[in-house]
Amino acid sequence: MQQKNAIESINSIFNKYRQLVKQSGENYNIFKVLNVESNEVRLHSAFLADLLNPLGSHGFDSLFLRTFITELNIEDFDYQSVNVKAEQYIGDVSNISGGRIDIDISDNNGYHIIIENKIYARDQENQLIRYFNYGENRCRNFKLFYLTLDGDMPDEKISCSDFMNGIKLEEGVNYFLLSYRNDIKHWLEVCREKATNKPLLREGISHYINLIKHMTNQSLNTNMNEEVIKELLKPDSVRNLANLKECVLQVQIELQTQFWKTLINRLKSEGYDVSEKSISEKQINEYYTSFKKNKYYGIEIRFAFNEIVSFRFGIRIDQNIYGGFTLREGVEKKNEINLKTEFKKYADIVKRIDAKYENNDYWLGWKVMQPRLNFRNINEETCKNLSNLEETISNMVQNITDEIKFFKEIMTEN
Repeated sequence: MQQKNAIESINSIFNKYRQLVKQSGENYNIFKVLNVESNEVRLHSAFLADLLNPLGSHGFDSLFLRTFITELNIEDFDYQSVNVKAEQYIGDVSNISGGRIDIDISDNNGYHIIIENKIYARDQENQLIRYFNYGENRCRNFKLFYLTLDGDMPDEKISCSDFMNGIKLEEGVNYFLLSYRNDIKHWLEVCREKATNKPLLREGISHYINLIKHMTNQSLNTNMNEEVIKELLKPDSVRNLANLKECVLQVQIELQTQFWKTLINRLKSEGYDVSEKSISEKQINEYYTSFKKNKYYGIEIRFAFNEIVSFRFGIRIDQNIYGGFTLREGVEKKNEINLKTEFKKYADIVKRIDAKYENNDYWLGWKVMQPRLNFRNINEETCKNLSNLEETISNMVQNITDEIKFFKEIMTEN
């Protein structure tokens, strides 16, 4: 009975603050309204690079950069001669060189701060190795950072290891982790404090901080958190914390299981040929319990084929549910072939369907699926969508159906 009262009290606190947030308009965020919240290049790298640039539109010269570099414990950087570039081209991609660095900060002495910025995109083949080699071969001194929402490790097999060339990068030695949740948010809060006399800049930074909180599942309301914590610190609640923690874990597992089962059943009812080979109960469990954070599993719909390839729509999980169009080639159904020149026409079709689609070896085009579901950091948007799972799945399947139909129509025209 006591536990029920605690849960009811917490629900009451949440409902009270939802009403206050609705009345205050605190949930309004310009970046979410413009639907660019997950765009690494157009929003995140561009926004950070401008603040870090002494010549940026903020008008604070090198103040924000100095604060950032102090946070990173970097010494001997010359602030009088700074060059900040977003999407810095470093050559055509080969096995262990080339690509585009998200943010490259350098001084005239050849010191480079190299930042690989990952929001939802997958790691590319040997990506950190290529940027590390750029630092080793073309910079006098450098430090390489891997920036993610929560400070996650990169996929070491894909991005950090090349056994053919005897290369294996080590975290804390060859590259360093950064997080939006802590490192970037803290730095931005300092920047906002220094920008109190520039209201437009201050509010712009505030919108971006609130976006980070939304993307990393941090409540915008400190008072609400304090009330919930106070409720959970009551003796009867503390007595049940271990059980609550285990229950929350099992609820997360069950919610994701229900999502996949409902999605598969709905797709099959629409007549789609659904492959479930890359998903299992074990993988869903390990998504939450494994140290290496199991991911990239999911399902595929085969909707067309010819003598060379089969055309598929894949749905996968990383932090968010993401998916899109992919090809599998030959009897072995090879998947790492989507960047081949002969398939570019299909990638162009996908881009026509939605400009948000991104192309790589594994995908003609992938994007975060709508309605958005983040199973790694279950935020309020995800909870809302999961609380009405049938409608969420219905909307998702409708989007998939419309895009497959559009793809087949354009492919027939060509």
